[in-house]
Amino acid sequence: MVNSGSLEFLRIKPESITSSVGRVVYDHTEKNQSGTAYLSFEGVSLLLYIPRSVASRKVKVDFYNESITETILTKEATLKSTEDGFDIYYVKTKPNELSVGLYFFDVKISSFANVYGYKSGQSMIFSAKECFNEKFQLTVFKPKYNAPSVKYGGIIYHIFVDRFSRGGNVPVRDDAVLIEDWNSEIPEFPAYPGAFLKNNTFFGGTLYGVIDKLDYLSELGVNTIYLSPIFEAYSNHKYDTGDYS
Repeated sequence: MVNSGSLEFLRIKPESITSSVGRVVYDHTEKNQSGTAYLSFEGVSLLLYIPRSVASRKVKVDFYNESITETILTKEATLKSTEDGFDIYYVKTKPNELSVGLYFFDVKISSFANVYGYKSGQSMIFSAKECFNEKFQLTVFKPKYNAPSVKYGGIIYHIFVDRFSRGGNVPVRDDAVLIEDWNSEIPEFPAYPGAFLKNNTFFGGTLYGVIDKLDYLSELGVNTIYLSPIFEAYSNHKYDTGDYS
């Protein structure tokens, strides 16, 4: 299908494409879903708002695996309507066509030349070159756990164990740095964004310290405690857990 705006594509200059801004809307058919997450049995539904200045003639969406090394699925988009200067395209996968997992996707447009739509903040920007690192993201999941209804409406208290409270006689390992002054010292930060950080400075908070504060937490009205990882790990935050036993 060729939309009416595409009949003028020969008169459109390439710079008009690179200055155009569109958007992707994660269109959920299940009312309890939002954001970029979809139930596997719902299927993934997307609305693509492409400025008419791009002169789209054909639009498709490529879905990639988590590492963006393989194209999992390609879907051709259908022109739904034209509103407020946008051609609005619609893409929907079949239920369970994408299995549970993390995916990335980009938009490929046939205009007077091949045009790529990629993510820039909350917008879709267009380029004649494919941008491998600026793809949109989505998650497909299955509801496997029903939270106890008694927890709904309660107060959840998140504790970063090492930074909460000291308790018990728990020494730090030999290659760790213990911050002795809990009140005046500050955590270690990288020299610049993205710089290597050992994350081996500890303030000494322990599970014994959490236990010592249970009465305090109860007085706050807390009925659920969410702990940072407590298994064996190198770092102070322990999200690099090496042993779950």
